Amino acid sequence: MKTVNFNHKRATTFDEVLIQIKTNNVAENLTGATILMQLRKEEKGKVIYTFLTTITDAVNGWFKIDEQLIDVPSCIYKYDIQIEFANGTYAGQTQTWISGLFAIDSIISETT
Repeated sequence: MKTVNFNHKRATTFDEVLIQIKTNNVAENLTGATILMQLRKEEKGKVIYTFLTTITDAVNGWFKIDEQLIDVPSCIYKYDIQIEFANGTYAGQTQTWISGLFAIDSIISETT
């Protein structure tokens, strides 16, 4: 699982982010997959915000976190990106691929 941290200013538009999912340098097939990204104050806590995501090139493993207005209270949240696969190596499974901190109006250091 990869760790990526974000910083964002409250009540502003979050720019879209394009992401490719690979295993051992081979793109995962996202055909029919469901992608879920949510903010929480603590792991397994109440969902504060659910991101809009779009699969842009399923066969080659590409999706994006859509451009969207994020207006939630200032805090350093935890997030993860989970993918529920419909076919391929992980068919029928839900996997967490990316996680990290999502700071609203706070600065955190980038970890990759």
